[in-house]
Amino acid sequence: MKRIAVFFCLLLSALSFVSAQASKDFGVIVVYFIQGSGRVDVKINKDIVFTIGKESVYQLKYYSEGKVNIYARHRTMDEETDSYAINLKHGDTFFFRVKSTTLTGSDVELIQKTSEEANAEIEEAGGEEELYYYDEEEDTEDPFVHKRREQTTQKAANNKGTVISLGGEGFLLTSFNQVNNKSKIHIKGVKGYKHALFPALAGKADTANDLVILQLADKVIVDSIPFATRKTPVETGEKVYLVGYGDLGEIKLAEGLVAATVGTGGEDNMFQVSMELEKPYNGAPVIDKDGYLVGILSKGKKGTASIIKSTHLEELFAKSGVILGSKNRLAGKTLVEQVKILERYIYLIETE
Repeated sequence: MKRIAVFFCLLLSALSFVSAQASKDFGVIVVYFIQGSGRVDVKINKDIVFTIGKESVYQLKYYSEGKVNIYARHRTMDEETDSYAINLKHGDTFFFRVKSTTLTGSDVELIQKTSEEANAEIEEAGGEEELYYYDEEEDTEDPFVHKRREQTTQKAANNKGTVISLGGEGFLLTSFNQVNNKSKIHIKGVKGYKHALFPALAGKADTANDLVILQLADKVIVDSIPFATRKTPVETGEKVYLVGYGDLGEIKLAEGLVAATVGTGGEDNMFQVSMELEKPYNGAPVIDKDGYLVGILSKGKKGTASIIKSTHLEELFAKSGVILGSKNRLAGKTLVEQVKILERYIYLIETE
């Protein structure tokens, strides 16, 4: 979901022309929360598309056409509301009201409204308290209805990669080549939000070792990686595993053998692994059989991956104020279990 997240703080008159915004190219879903407490996740077809708080109005522009289910869940509860089956069609606008009167969210409701009802309720609420307006937009690369529209796929693929959560106030790690000369950096997958794009800023970089620390612009608290860096070097013939994002934005696993303990040009800060890779893997972590971090993918070419040795991370972490634990929570786990754990700490990066 492209999170434009424009924090309008406007008076309610801004919504009065929302129906006129829908055109032959898209439609609009309006969700408003003007009575209740807590925060509520709004979901379409099982995916969270945004989280709404009290006194907020979200306008979601969609491009898909077809049937979807929309429902809500209070962030403190597992139970979800009954879903509405709606048929998305360009030019149509749908209105939904969220209600919740307890902090536990046990009474959360999602109620479909007519445009007249919605505008009247929001206008009344806007006369009493200032409302917060947000614009959201469907991610056309992962649409609600999976009928792929024509996209400029090659350009998009070249601007994607993998980042690793380091913990704290939104600290992330990736390869420097992912963000070099890029004016916009967005992260997808934070906190399980598959569609939301979180803006990020580049921080301390180690260009010689193709490493950079990023930070989410709004400093969202994230979990630190569940593994520790290995203190001993890899050996030729050793099997290693890479977990990162593939071309379609899905988590993928690749395995290979250490082909050389230096880079393709003899660089001693890298080692080579024999494996076939997709471009978005860049920046992905490479682990050994025990789950210890042994490197970060810098680039791949003709079946050979160039991996930055993890021993170069500690100095960069120290400069950035990032502190990692020494406990390896992947140790003793099967590969399947290791990948399932890692999925929570690996995000997709998109740059322009």
